[in-house]
Amino acid sequence: MAVGELFHQVQVIHGRTGRVVPLLRVATVRYLLLTGALSALRHHVERHFAKGATR
Repeated sequence: MAVGELFHQVQVIHGRTGRVVPLLRVATVRYLLLTGALSALRHHVERHFAKGATR
């Protein structure tokens, strides 16, 4: 999910409820968890393929 799309959804929900700070917190936590998990996955994949290159 793109950051722009995530924050667009926050704006849509804000228009309905009028509450923005809790939504931004949730969006930020979700973004950080997603990017952290993908970064860890990328790191492991790169290490796996780097082992094959050194043999």
